[in-house]
Amino acid sequence: MVNVKHALWLVLGFFFLFLGLIGLVLPVFPAIPFLVLASACIFRGSKKTHKKLSYAVSGNRVYIRYFRKHFATKRNTLIVRVGFITVSWAYALLLIMFVFNNPYSRMTAIIVAISATIYINTVKYLDL
Repeated sequence: MVNVKHALWLVLGFFFLFLGLIGLVLPVFPAIPFLVLASACIFRGSKKTHKKLSYAVSGNRVYIRYFRKHFATKRNTLIVRVGFITVSWAYALLLIMFVFNNPYSRMTAIIVAISATIYINTVKYLDL
């Protein structure tokens, strides 16, 4: 059953990779969301395949080792988390104060900011 799950994740990942590559060519079709989904699905399917694809795309193993050694620390991930939360709440407050007049729109902005805060605080980052 586990191998079937991994195979389904890989198939789904390569499907999203295909859609992302189409999005790179077509200006109307978004590429980045599909490439991010492809990376997440392929990682869930096989860490080995994900590592091969990420090295093939970046092409520079020296830079990846340098980044992991000097920048991928817990302190930096904390700074990024706080930054994302601050930007999320600042954007929501700006929308509430200056853009939205409808109370339902204001509540939606608050719910999105709360959801982003919860997600950012509960997501587990990889040990680099």
